[in-house]
Amino acid sequence: MKPYLSPESETWIIGDVHGCRATLEKLFESIDAQSPQSRIYFVGDLVGKGPESAGVLEFVMNLGARAHVTLGNHDLHLLACEEGITSNRPTDRTDSLLGAPASKVWRDWFLQQGFHHDLENGDTQIRVVHAGIKPDWSEDQFLHLSSQAALAIKEGLSDWYKKPGHPIWEVVSILTRIRCVNIQDGSSLDNFTDHPKNAPQGHKPWFDVPRSSDNDRQIVFGHWARLGEYHKSGIHGIDGGCVYGGELIAMNPFKGTTLRVGCCDDLEISP
Repeated sequence: MKPYLSPESETWIIGDVHGCRATLEKLFESIDAQSPQSRIYFVGDLVGKGPESAGVLEFVMNLGARAHVTLGNHDLHLLACEEGITSNRPTDRTDSLLGAPASKVWRDWFLQQGFHHDLENGDTQIRVVHAGIKPDWSEDQFLHLSSQAALAIKEGLSDWYKKPGHPIWEVVSILTRIRCVNIQDGSSLDNFTDHPKNAPQGHKPWFDVPRSSDNDRQIVFGHWARLGEYHKSGIHGIDGGCVYGGELIAMNPFKGTTLRVGCCDDLEISP
């Protein structure tokens, strides 16, 4: 097999897929028509809620070295279900993945993914995360914490998953679940899902709070369906709420172009 090579400028970042394989395939038709064999980065939440989580994993894994995945909260939930730490929910629609002969394949593949990707092209620096970052993290602190979380996941989730106060969970919950922060103490409010205009008093979206001065990369993230597509001051939200009947969004951060495909899957889900 020839090594995969393409210019860094031929890069696309795709928002939350959530088991919508038909939509993902349609989006890839548009991407490949513009830039065949481009690099593809996913913001996470490949699985959960949509009708074909298994199909999405198959599709993305078959991309091989072309695909780069950031872990999302629903991806972690699937791993936790497979490890027996938590229970699968009816709305997850991932029963076929659990305990199946192929589960070791996707589990091992997920465990090789991390919590962020950094991209550079000329003077443009991009960071891909699932949900966001804590505004007061320095660059060195972010890199250390994300790296420690990626190492921890390879050893399994049972010791720390959804255990408040555990240092790994505190980091992972920010990277995969943060939306708003308390403007007084900087604590994360990750259970808020509504539009930013309805944020509780004393809270702001994490990206509206000044960041550490040395943590100034542009950020591309997903996770926040009610926020929708968002582009302001180097912050790019690309969760188009596909699984809720919205759009699956792909962004080329170095060319400033965006592709959108309306949901092609048969869905009956509300955000």
